[in-house]
Amino acid sequence: PDAKLVWVPADVLSSNDNTVRVAKYVPDPTTKLDDETPSSTEEVVLKEPFASVESLPLRNLDLPDAGADDMVSLDYLHEASVLYNLRRRYFAALPYTYTG
Repeated sequence: PDAKLVWVPADVLSSNDNTVRVAKYVPDPTTKLDDETPSSTEEVVLKEPFASVESLPLRNLDLPDAGADDMVSLDYLHEASVLYNLRRRYFAALPYTYTG
């Protein structure tokens, strides 16, 4: 979870109780998301409903550049993955998708 952008992709580098160190991939709102280079590393204090590392939503790592046209094909289907997939589809000029 991100205070400004709601959800941003991140890799957990380490964790201690309710604090995690993450490498965040913060997107520029006008360009395609760069999945290869983290834009920042920071400490994040986890809060409900994500009070532990195990409760954080997992990222779909093997998405094509244009995203998934059928949301059911996502390995992890949750709010963050749906928004991330829609962003990829939008920047690929393929904003339409379906579930099922």
